[in-house]
Amino acid sequence: MSIFGFIRQSVANFRNVGAVAGSSRFLVERMLRPVDFSGPLNIVELGPGSGNFTRSILKKMNKNSSLTAYEINDAFFQHLEHQIHDERLALKHDSAAAILNDFPPGSVDVVVSSIPLAMMNAAMKKEILDACVRALKPNGLYLQYQYSKSDLKLIRSYFPNLKTTFALLNLPPAIIYAGRKQQQ
Repeated sequence: MSIFGFIRQSVANFRNVGAVAGSSRFLVERMLRPVDFSGPLNIVELGPGSGNFTRSILKKMNKNSSLTAYEINDAFFQHLEHQIHDERLALKHDSAAAILNDFPPGSVDVVVSSIPLAMMNAAMKKEILDACVRALKPNGLYLQYQYSKSDLKLIRSYFPNLKTTFALLNLPPAIIYAGRKQQQ
């Protein structure tokens, strides 16, 4: 999708898109650093948008891994459906909260989230984070980026050992959250 197509979707659906430009390669690389792609992984991506994370994840993961991406925006979903053809990718035209409809609790290794939590109401944030925590395996990895620290306390309440880093070479600069589900 062109930068103009992304901007058009951002203007028309800002509460769902939450960004003015697609994720930079610097943000993608920095956010995916904690993932060990050497073994088979069951990865969930929330809000793939124009597919910058999706393409990078597919390049990094091995042939025995799977990626399921949830996108609610019609234009982004259609773009991804037409542009990315990989048998390891399952594209879902559904809300991020629908994870548990497709995955039993404790079955996901990594959640990579680009959804704009800051643009959502408290109940929706809780529903999505609850679903992510339930879907993740013990010690499973949750990765999220945001443009402000407004949800830091909320995310830390689900992932107490949360680590934050920054991706300055992104428009706008982003805060990256990385947390692991606690062992039972």
